[in-house]
Amino acid sequence: MTDIIQQIALLKIKGLGPYNCRKLMSDFNGTEQLFKEGIRIFSAKYEKRGLEIYRKIQLAKKELINAENTYLECELKNIKICSYYDNSYPKQLKQCHDAPQLIFHSGKNTFNSSPLISIVGTRNCTEYGLKLVKEICASLKNFNVTVVSGLAKGIDYSAHYNAIKNNLNTYAVLGHGHNHIYPKYHLDMFNLIKENGTLISEFEPNTTPTKFNFPKRNRIIAGIADATLVVESKEKGGSLITARIANSYNKDVFAIPGKIDSANSMGCNKLISNNEALLINSASEIIKLMELRKKAVTNQVVTVPEGLSKTEEKVMHKIISYPNYNTDEISTLLSMNSHELQSQLTILELKGAIKLLFGKKIKILN
Repeated sequence: MTDIIQQIALLKIKGLGPYNCRKLMSDFNGTEQLFKEGIRIFSAKYEKRGLEIYRKIQLAKKELINAENTYLECELKNIKICSYYDNSYPKQLKQCHDAPQLIFHSGKNTFNSSPLISIVGTRNCTEYGLKLVKEICASLKNFNVTVVSGLAKGIDYSAHYNAIKNNLNTYAVLGHGHNHIYPKYHLDMFNLIKENGTLISEFEPNTTPTKFNFPKRNRIIAGIADATLVVESKEKGGSLITARIANSYNKDVFAIPGKIDSANSMGCNKLISNNEALLINSASEIIKLMELRKKAVTNQVVTVPEGLSKTEEKVMHKIISYPNYNTDEISTLLSMNSHELQSQLTILELKGAIKLLFGKKIKILN
């Protein structure tokens, strides 16, 4: 807990963004030593910049009470905080040099459970764009894939809506904190994603939406996914920024072509003509290029064995509800630390309810 609070405090200081935060934590083997050392150590490590960095750390110390309040508010509102150093941190995002140091997330919290595709596009989309998103999500229905978008008007909203409609997992990356909804009329979708998917933000809960936050959000949309699909885009706009950030991360970028005289297709056509995106005509091409696998189909009814304690039943219910999840993911879902969960899993294995497999996988025995 103390480490997370200290990281929150560091990120409150101007000039100590995610990259610098990680550099300092690496240089001092964690936040505890970083907050403890005196000015002479900083001067020795960083020479001319030592005094400036030391002063920033002193400012961060003054923010510790505010950081603790942020932490407690997250606990109260069931907003999880995932550090860059946590095993559950999104693995694709972790490969990006400017990845967020902390992620505030709520909902099903299913990081690293499937390949991810970001679907982005213009807010002022056409019926053509909405039709494409609907058809793509319907085609992906039977595949193990998560749909990512930014909960904006237009293509983003359609991507989330059709993902949920087709029983696909979905992540909404926010350009503000969890205590705000933007646009406000997306309240119902916000709550729907919280129940069926995951809401993600690098901003503290009370951070308001500003124009400076959304480019930061776009880099997460690009970085967290294996591939980005641009459905409709004008010649300039956020979705083109997202696509180009994805290219800078060496991610696959797909674009759907449109009429040459359509303003809403100019961005996609430009990406394709500049070799910044692969031309996509159908969802089957996405499935092939991403090498997506079909969801496991089972008609077997799995029940909770008798004679279990309440805690064992709780764990077993989660395993049954999420049969493809590993022990780390089940631990996150249950908000149970790994040692406690491992103890419960061992008991369940001894009682013949499950079998623990290599790679932290769990097999249900019935």
